[in-house]
Amino acid sequence: MNLYFLVEGETERKVYEKWVQYEFPNLRLAERIKDIQSNAYYIVSGGGIPAIVDHIEDAFREIKHYGVFDHFFICLDSEKLPYAARFQKIADKILEIEEKIDKSPSFKTHIIVQHCCIETWFLGHQKMLRKNPSNQELIKCKKFYDVSLYDPELMECPSGYLTKASFHLKYFQEMLKEHNRDNKNKQMVYTKTNPFIVIKDEHYLNALKKRCETTTHLSSLRFLFDILYNLK
Repeated sequence: MNLYFLVEGETERKVYEKWVQYEFPNLRLAERIKDIQSNAYYIVSGGGIPAIVDHIEDAFREIKHYGVFDHFFICLDSEKLPYAARFQKIADKILEIEEKIDKSPSFKTHIIVQHCCIETWFLGHQKMLRKNPSNQELIKCKKFYDVSLYDPELMECPSGYLTKASFHLKYFQEMLKEHNRDNKNKQMVYTKTNPFIVIKDEHYLNALKKRCETTTHLSSLRFLFDILYNLK
């Protein structure tokens, strides 16, 4: 089995690289597409929204040209759009490409919408948000919306933030700062260029799986997990 991932940005490239490795230890990450034979996965960064949409056709043509891939994953944020609207935009783009290039491709395409952003998913680790935080910024975030109790995907943002995604990122980073206050020797790090805490081992991935299995929360992430499970 060979998998092709077109992801939104560098954060996603690093996260999906590790998560796929944990889920499919028999697959190897291919650095060059021309070297792929079997049991491999390949990841391309689309350079954010809207650039990633323009990359879909190029990826489709590349997959068709090499003829070795079984599954094509398109992974991007919903951002300001509702989940269904972002999903439909990409579905319409794929239909347009298939009509132009190949109405019956030999591979299956999966649209993964990170609702509203990939950091929204990371807020789903229920033990990461402490019951009684001391960090004043985190206290404000928790008072606005408790992500340990309620679905992070339904969280909006308070006034003062340009986007919902920027607030979700801020909330996640404040959660980590709270842990770092108590443990100076084992810092939890997360930035767009260094998502270390969510990929350093399987712990974070497993915590998110548990949230999806035990609640109705994070439905967009559960959609990804269900696909990966069915591929095993």
